[in-house]
Amino acid sequence: MAFFSIITINYNNSFGLKKTIESVAIQSYVNYEFIIIDGASTDDSVSVINQFHHIITKSLIESDTGVYNAMNKGWKQAIGSYCIFLNSGDVFADKDVLKNTYALIDPSSDIIYGCHLCGSTDGARWNPKKDFKFREIMNHTPISHQATFIKISVLENIGGFKEQYKIIADWGVLLDSMRMHTRLQKISLDICIAEVAGISNVSDQEVMKERSLYLLRHHFIAFFLNKYVVLPLISLRKKILC
Repeated sequence: MAFFSIITINYNNSFGLKKTIESVAIQSYVNYEFIIIDGASTDDSVSVINQFHHIITKSLIESDTGVYNAMNKGWKQAIGSYCIFLNSGDVFADKDVLKNTYALIDPSSDIIYGCHLCGSTDGARWNPKKDFKFREIMNHTPISHQATFIKISVLENIGGFKEQYKIIADWGVLLDSMRMHTRLQKISLDICIAEVAGISNVSDQEVMKERSLYLLRHHFIAFFLNKYVVLPLISLRKKILC
């Protein structure tokens, strides 16, 4: 059975899809499966998928209701121990990412995360901190899904991505996972080079609105504490420092 499940979702991004596939194809560690979920693209994406059929383990080409619907389709097809969502346009940082990740993984860890580079090998590095607690992630996303390996069993336990949220469902998966006391492990590796554009590149107001709604619906006590204790304390601290 494959150890890693690499899941790529794509819609009308044939150029980015080809880059992603090529970065998977050169990996020195080969105990993986490669799953592509395409939302019935009308560009050359299907031709690219057919061109690299020998690299791709499974492909699903059909319309979907959005990014998180496609991501749910992906992990539900997966049979590996850990999956990573490397979406079209994102590439592994180098040919040894899977090899080096495998060597560092503690099998008892549920979520393994590293660094990602923005846009190019010379781009800004998102280097998350080693340890963080549930309360620290209520108002920001400390890790990126493109640089995160998560056990399929964790996604099964929490029910995957909540598709009614169009911006922050990946943050929601982390939040839900931590409430189940999952074990996180940081590895000091550059995992991917991520495209700068993405669905999360929206206004802070939109992001905070969805986060507040998510907390209210799914983590009410945390929502209450965040709104009436944590955020007021942060605001007070800023005023004192000013």
